[in-house]
Amino acid sequence: MSDGRSPWQLRTAGTLLALEGLGALALAVWALVEAVTGGGAIASTIALAVICAGFGTWILLAARRLRRGRSWARAAGVFVQLVLVAIAAGSLGGPESSLPAFIALLVPALLTGVLLFTRPVIEATRER
Repeated sequence: MSDGRSPWQLRTAGTLLALEGLGALALAVWALVEAVTGGGAIASTIALAVICAGFGTWILLAARRLRRGRSWARAAGVFVQLVLVAIAAGSLGGPESSLPAFIALLVPALLTGVLLFTRPVIEATRER
């Protein structure tokens, strides 16, 4: 890191985490559209939108701080990946199980999770 740039693993993990945050915000928008068009129970749909908006905003903040080498953001990133793995596993159960949804959630979560545990990321996010 003599050139002052952060390691590619850190930049990639931060970018993937930001994309996950944008995905949560997109889900919030979708839930609001569903609430307005009457696609489901209004109270539950609005609650889902608020939760997804808050979670998405928090993920985007964590992604930004991860790229700046903050240790708390790495921990937040690990938490998000564990949540995504749990959601992916849940997408396989029940009558409306979806293998594409499982893969779409699991692959980025595993990739980001592995990147968060690489030596360059650990060293870049070590408390000083």
